[in-house]
Amino acid sequence: MAGRTRFEEQRTDGAPPSPRRPRQRMPAGRAARTTPAEHEAALVGGYTELTRLAYLVLAGTGNRHRRVLAAHGIVQRSLPHRPLTAVVAAAAAPAADPAERTYQTIRLRVLRRSLATARHRLPLPLPLVWGLRLFPAAGSPEDVALHQALARLPPAARAGCLLRLLDGLTDAQAAEWLGRLGVREPIAVVRAGDLLLTAYPDAAERLTGSPEFDPCAVRAQPTDLLRRRTRTHVAAAGAATALLALTGLVATGTVTLAPTRNGGPVAVPGPGSGTVRAMAVLDTGARIVPLVPEIQPASAR
Repeated sequence: MAGRTRFEEQRTDGAPPSPRRPRQRMPAGRAARTTPAEHEAALVGGYTELTRLAYLVLAGTGNRHRRVLAAHGIVQRSLPHRPLTAVVAAAAAPAADPAERTYQTIRLRVLRRSLATARHRLPLPLPLVWGLRLFPAAGSPEDVALHQALARLPPAARAGCLLRLLDGLTDAQAAEWLGRLGVREPIAVVRAGDLLLTAYPDAAERLTGSPEFDPCAVRAQPTDLLRRRTRTHVAAAGAATALLALTGLVATGTVTLAPTRNGGPVAVPGPGSGTVRAMAVLDTGARIVPLVPEIQPASAR
């Protein structure tokens, strides 16, 4: 039976997802400097929202297991390693919350990476998971239909639709975000999602409340146990055979390790190997050391 696991940054009390916080996230020109520690605090505090955004922008790209890992990888790699200029909302006062500005910067980086991955199918260094497949729990048939409708949209239109649904942005605000991401004709791209919003008037509540769209609350199942066990046994047997063969060659004197000028050993044939003493040396610093049999003293006979 499938087990249940969570990433450490997420909820552990089983409580329902928190309601959406109203945010004004339209980028503007004024900027402030933020440190990597502030970015880390903003990323950890909004990890669920950021990972959900990346997971849904990647809808339709690969299976759910890879999308879960890719979403977490995108968010975690969006943490900058040096002070950056934080985006300031257009509607924010001069004394706007610095934490909100920092969160906007992280969200912009997550969107940029997610769009680039969804458009060009870029290979990502995924978080390492061995022997398990992770996927969100299945939602209702309506949730599955909404997920499929999102996957049919182009990546940029999908991102604009998600900005309107998850953040409550207007068309103009969502288009401003897409414009900063390099999307051409952002207004037309945003309006490409109008049909989905009309078909699913409760889409915002479904995206934030259904486990179908939560890559931070996932189920874990083992991969093909028999195939994995067979591969492990074959690899172990091959390694053991190679080790025994090398040990036998060294013990019988067929192969002897001689030092080189570079300090590393090189294998040379022994006296009983039946091979010629002249051999091609791949390492330019290697020396062939001929092993001359010991001269036995003459006997009385």
